[in-house]
This record gives sequence, C-alpha cells and structure tokens, in this order.
Amino acid sequence: MRVSDLHWAAIENDIVEVKRLITTGADLNARETLYGGERPLHWAAIGGSGGVRALIAAGASLEARDDDGETALREALRGDDSNFLALRALLAAGANPQATTTGWAPTALHEAVLIDHAGGANAVRLLRMFGADPNAASADGVRPLHLAVLQSEDYFWGWLLNDTSLDPHQRALDVNAKDNDGQTALHYLANRISSAKDVGVLRWLLDYGADINAVDNSGATPLDWAVRVGYVELANELRAFGGGTGSSGTGGGSAVPPAPPPAPPPFQPQPVEVALGENGGTVTLRTTEAGGFTLEGEAFTGGAANPVRGADGRMYVLTLDLDGTWSAALVPNP
Repeated sequence: MRVSDLHWAAIENDIVEVKRLITTGADLNARETLYGGERPLHWAAIGGSGGVRALIAAGASLEARDDDGETALREALRGDDSNFLALRALLAAGANPQATTTGWAPTALHEAVLIDHAGGANAVRLLRMFGADPNAASADGVRPLHLAVLQSEDYFWGWLLNDTSLDPHQRALDVNAKDNDGQTALHYLANRISSAKDVGVLRWLLDYGADINAVDNSGATPLDWAVRVGYVELANELRAFGGGTGSSGTGGGSAVPPAPPPAPPPFQPQPVEVALGENGGTVTLRTTEAGGFTLEGEAFTGGAANPVRGADGRMYVLTLDLDGTWSAALVPNP
C-alpha cells in the first residue's frame, strides 16, 4: 500500500469521507509506504481535529508510530488547526505526552518549545496540562528549556515550562539542568547568537534562579562562551549581573561553584473534585505521578470511554478543559 484513501480523507479533514471509509472496513492503522510509514491518524493530526476525533472514536491506535518512531501527537504540532485542536483531541483521548523518538528533541514538549508563532504557547500549555515533564531529557541530556532559549524573546515559551499550575503534579522546572556536556540553558543562550531580544531571555533565566557562573565539562561559564563566539551584548549583560570566567575561559571574572539543587519532594496524589450538575453530586479524581488521573484507583482519561454515574443515577462524561479544569456533561438518554 502506498497511500490509502483513508489517509487522503484524513489529511483533507473530510470527516464525511473518513466516516464512510471507516464503515466500509478501511484499515484504521494502515501504514503508507510513500512518505515514511505514517498512519491515517498521523495525517489527520495535520489535517484537523475532525478527522482525529472520528478515527479515535473508531478505535485507531493513539501510539502507532511511523518509520521515525513518531506518534500522531508529534504531527499535531506541525498542523494548523485553530491553535492545535487536534493536539488537544489526541491528549484528551489518552495519547501519551511523554512518547519519545530519537534525536535532540525526543518528546513533543521538546518540539513544542521550538514553535515560532504565537500558537506555540498553547501547544506547550496543553502538553503540560496533560502531564508532559518539563525536565525530560534526550539521550544527550538536552531538556526542553535548552531548546526554548534558542528562540527570540517573542517566542520564548520557557515561562510556561516554569508554570507549575499547569502540571497535574506541580513539577518545578530545573533551570540549571545540564546536558551531557555539562551545559545549562544559559550556556545554550550564550553560545548561539540569534537576536538582541535574547537579552530578555537572559534576564528571565536569572530571575528564576539560573546559575550565571555554571561551569560545563570543559570548564567554561556562559560568559566564556559569549566572549568566545563574539556575543558582545550578552557578554556585557552577563558581566553586569556578576558573570565570571571558568578554568578554561576568557570572560574576565571568577566562577562561583553552583549549589546542588534541592531534592524534589516525593509525589503526593492530589484530589480533583468535579461537580456533576445540580443533583449529581461530585466525583473525586486523583493525579498520578505518570501525568494522568485515577478514579477509585483505576486509570481515568475522561471522554466517552469513561462515563461516571452521579448521585442522581444518571451518567456523566468528564472532559479536561483547556484551562486545566475538569467539567461534566450529562449523557442524554437514548
């Protein structure tokens, strides 16, 4: 099979045709052989949320991978669907926000911080709401914040990585996390000249505890790197804030060894109360360390697959809304 009719209908977001093909027995998880082994859900994630929802409802695999090891979640970050409605549909259905592939941007959150338009903020926010780890590391130790600082200030989504209110586990961002070369996000900022707006990113990093004199495996501080690559404006800013040189550097100061980061507190499940209408009472969900939720000890993803019964005996469907809160809708009688 090169490309199935279901692939074409999905990428065109032709919901009527997608549903018709499903009813005629089209293979929901067919692998095309022309562009990289993608499934219909990969193409739907680019085409729009309508095709995504139709395929999910029919039972398409959320975790099926293409030849590069990517799930449809990654493709949703490359689509144009009113600020990533397809991404939201996939996450709400239970797609794993921590699914990894090879390369320096292994998770969806790594890729989301590189989006260079305003919708990128919504993508990062959605991934964090559904449990994406802000400190996830690639095989080379690269974290989302390392990549976020490569953007200009206008498209710097690091502030969302730091927003624990978006995370069901309230995991704090480690602004001083190092890659395998011992470099922090501040090193990445200093050794890659891109825009004068990067000075604003520098100030954000320092405001949130970045170690201005962190030393990488070669003994270089961020100031050493800024001087080495000729990043004059940033070098001057680093000096103004007390930046110095390491054992191999030319920055013109003295490095202060960083204090070890505090150990994170043990995870504690947090209760989430959801009201079920006027007479349905409430139901209590609990957060899990993996990034999801449980109901009475069982995994719970919400949506039509997990209706709950209220105190009035009627069934309700729970949905995780864009602002991070759960809402309940009454299931009408057939």
